[in-house]
Amino acid sequence: MKRWIFTILVSFLSSMAMSQTTYYWVGGASPTSFSANSNWNTLLDGTGTARSASAITDVLIIDGSNIGGTTPTTGTIIAPTETVGIGQLFLKNTANLVLFRGTDANTSTITIYGDGTTTDDLTIDATSSLKLTSLTVGYKISLNIGVASTNIATGLIAGTIRLDDGGLASAIKLEALNAASLVFTNGSNLYFNNRGTITSYAFTVTPVGAIIFQSGSNLIYQPATSGKMYSTTTYPAPSMPFLFNKGSNIVLEGPVAGLVDQKPLSNVIVRNNAQITMDGIAYNIDNLTIESGAKLLFKTTQPNPIAGNIVNNGTLGATAGWTSAALIMVGTTPQTIGGSGTFQTMGAFHVATDADVTLQANLTVASTTGSSSSSSICGKLNFGATNTLSAAIPTGGSAGTISFKATSAITSGSVATINAGSNIITVPNTVFFNTPSVNTLNLTLGALVSGPGIPDNSYLINTSSGSNNFTISKPATASTTTGIVTITIKPASFVTANPGGIDGSIPAASVKTISSTGNLVFNGATTTPFSSVLGGINNLTINAPITTNKVAQSISGTLTLGTGNLTIRSTDTIKLLSTATDIAGSPSSSKYIISEVSGSNAGVLQINGISTAKTFPIGTASKYMPVTLTPTSTMDFAVSVFPGTTKNGTPTGVAFSSKQKEDLVDAVWTINRVSGAGDCAVQLSWDPSFEGSNFTTLASTAIGISRFDATANDWTPFSSTSANNTT
Repeated sequence: MKRWIFTILVSFLSSMAMSQTTYYWVGGASPTSFSANSNWNTLLDGTGTARSASAITDVLIIDGSNIGGTTPTTGTIIAPTETVGIGQLFLKNTANLVLFRGTDANTSTITIYGDGTTTDDLTIDATSSLKLTSLTVGYKISLNIGVASTNIATGLIAGTIRLDDGGLASAIKLEALNAASLVFTNGSNLYFNNRGTITSYAFTVTPVGAIIFQSGSNLIYQPATSGKMYSTTTYPAPSMPFLFNKGSNIVLEGPVAGLVDQKPLSNVIVRNNAQITMDGIAYNIDNLTIESGAKLLFKTTQPNPIAGNIVNNGTLGATAGWTSAALIMVGTTPQTIGGSGTFQTMGAFHVATDADVTLQANLTVASTTGSSSSSSICGKLNFGATNTLSAAIPTGGSAGTISFKATSAITSGSVATINAGSNIITVPNTVFFNTPSVNTLNLTLGALVSGPGIPDNSYLINTSSGSNNFTISKPATASTTTGIVTITIKPASFVTANPGGIDGSIPAASVKTISSTGNLVFNGATTTPFSSVLGGINNLTINAPITTNKVAQSISGTLTLGTGNLTIRSTDTIKLLSTATDIAGSPSSSKYIISEVSGSNAGVLQINGISTAKTFPIGTASKYMPVTLTPTSTMDFAVSVFPGTTKNGTPTGVAFSSKQKEDLVDAVWTINRVSGAGDCAVQLSWDPSFEGSNFTTLASTAIGISRFDATANDWTPFSSTSANNTT
């Protein structure tokens, strides 16, 4: 039986293909009817056979090189049309076709039935265009590609389609009746300029995602008033008739009613002096570009997720009365925020867990009147040399906070409800929404969310404790009522080249917190790197000359010497905790840690938990003078060095005579064991410039280390078992 049905279907498709006739447009630029048979001929030059009767298998070709047949002509075809069915329609070679309803206020429907094969049935090449419009109030036109579940026609658009009601409140429709049946390719455009009411949606029966915008294609939204493309009842969030592939563009030149609220978008471009207030939160925007003279304002209490770059040459920020609107950067590749435009104050700014964001402009966040805002940095934020993130306090408001978050992870247990296609996850109130006594993380915006059916790189973009749910940046792919959801924050990273260090990038007047599990990277010279709010540091990377400005600063991860020296101020200590991994970056005479000397003090490098050989890559302001310690058990040591041997072993002591210095390396290392007991081998290295005139002539057996004995107030005889005057 199945084979018999298949045979019938093949026979039907074969007969359909065999009965097709191809006709060329020969009706000129101003015909009386698009459907009139006399306007079509089997040959482009009009010398063939005229169409005698229309059929739903007809293949219609408009070739812009000749639209007049035997009297060759070119131009734009502006034609009224009636309801008609055809097999295929092809526009090529600069063919420009304008179709409208020409007789009464009913609707003309042009249905493309297809040819029953995989060949595209509507094609518009890159040089050609099709415009559906209205010339009289209430006159309507619809182009249907296929018939739902019956005739699966497809379209491939490389040129332009325009839906424009001429400001006459007429319904201009483009319906792709089957899944993934209309594709806009790189360089193509769909213009939408309907200004009608809710009765004139352009898309009403197109399945979700049936119209695909490939990378490089453009949906250009132009209404001067709030034209609506589709009903949010027909397409509830986050669904819509479109699928925007990465790299496709939504160009906004008019109000965006119903277009972006809770929808996943790709690149968004605001241009042509458009003054736009968002109608809600977009679940995703890739690159956001605002051209000069244009404005995009947020009108929502939710963060607006950006997965790409922001280039603002116009105005971007929160609209008046909505200063709780926020940005949240959710990219998985490096992102930038810049441009020559104005960044209006927003309620908050967030960086998601895996995001790597570089500021190329100054941002300001502020609390709303009577409440406080909170900006969460869960990923990496690079301020550059001059850019800042500031927390302003409006009149009657309270101080907001800018927090570089701590590493953390919490789980819901098997209580989360996840629905395929939805960005909303529901959990009992006691799981995530209670006080920190229940969990220390709660729901931090920008945290990574994982669980059954949750796509990779999904981030928390909104919470609603009253509804016991939260929103993630990507729709779930599977459903469950017993999901185990994990919310994770990795170490946040603060990167700056500001001469004022942390407080230069986030001005001191701002309220800020920086977790001790976070990472710091200094790419510019500064003598004030650390903030008073800074507790510990996880990883510290030095890529420029840095001088400390904090009495004690601890590091629990890795200290990396990239380029430039780290100078420890004479009254300061840099402490590597026992959890620290090492000092990375291959310290050498070109990059090391300077022990600054002032008065009787010298900057100290302390390393805890040493149980094997450990090199302290310290030196004076001009020379590398490292110390290697090899303890017999676990010990903590604090080390400094200064040039010029003194009689009491301190920087301010009486210097040795020049005669005494002839036999010495003229420097003093201070090595204090902070904790531990037992023997420790000490190896010193120095620059040859510190050697006295007689030192190079000494035999290795005559070289050793002398220790200052505070009790005897003198230096002890030298001691060594492995000195080598060559190495």
